Amino acid sequence: MANTESKIILKVGSATVEYEGPARSIKTELPGLIDALTKLSKGKPKAATRAKAAPKAKPVAKATGRKPAAKAKPAAKPAGRKPAAKAKPAGRKPAAKAKPAVKTAGRKPAAKAKPAGRKPAAKPAGRKPAAKTKAAPAASKAAINAANATAKKLGAKSGPDLVMAAAAHLAVVDKKKIFSRKDLLGTMKNMTSVYTKTIGSNLSKYLTRLEKTGTFIASKTGYALSAAVHSDHKKKLG
Repeated sequence: MANTESKIILKVGSATVEYEGPARSIKTELPGLIDALTKLSKGKPKAATRAKAAPKAKPVAKATGRKPAAKAKPAAKPAGRKPAAKAKPAGRKPAAKAKPAVKTAGRKPAAKAKPAGRKPAAKPAGRKPAAKTKAAPAASKAAINAANATAKKLGAKSGPDLVMAAAAHLAVVDKKKIFSRKDLLGTMKNMTSVYTKTIGSNLSKYLTRLEKTGTFIASKTGYALSAAVHSDHKKKLG
């Protein structure tokens, strides 16, 4: 009977007590339990009695090594605590939408800057646009006729002949001791019966040839006929 368990139900008045444990424990603890229950039914329970009544169920645990499984109560929420809110990143705020840039008071839109230190190139100082060259005054009919007469007398037909005839006309008829290239070309153009543009464009070549033969004498101011050539043409045009 030492290892058997017994169960006793005591009902005194409105109080009911169930006791389950080894039979040996019932023998030793039952009288005290009955006495406590009697006092409880009379309405004069003592604090000490109530405190002792609870431990009497411990022998069950010692004998069997097991305690009746108590129904698990829902875990109470920690007092004074609220569910943790989702933490926002410290020191950061949601990026606000950028507002349109406010026009700065008192400022005007920046004008397009012109390249600093550079000005439109000035026209070269002291230079004027070249004036149109005025055409040489047309030779008089008398001058043309006289020039053509000289060319005919000297029998001028080619370029070198025409240069020689023009020089003779300037030296003998116009009585110029020295004549310029411009004078020579103008007289050649008056000899319209022989002159052409090709002869005029080859004037430099003809002058070089006449200088080499000694017919023309060149100087810084112009050209002149040698004494022998001048005398010969004077006889022909006399």
